[in-house]
Amino acid sequence: MNENRTTTYPSDPVDLTLSNHNLQQTIKMALSEAVQTLYFDDSADCGTTLWQIVNILGGEEAVNMLEKDCEKAYEKYCG
Repeated sequence: MNENRTTTYPSDPVDLTLSNHNLQQTIKMALSEAVQTLYFDDSADCGTTLWQIVNILGGEEAVNMLEKDCEKAYEKYCG
């Protein structure tokens, strides 16, 4: 199961002005979450993992927007 997974998340969204190294680390964390979920094949964890990836890449702003007005979040991040 996923008991062995330990991941820490940044509290702020990805800042595209970050140094290349910091940006690579943030992307690596998001990719790690996705790969771990698929590797452990725990489909119950997919929703949680997607929320964690949104938090890693978009921070609280993205999470709150998605919770309160998913259409607005879709337009901002997918449009």
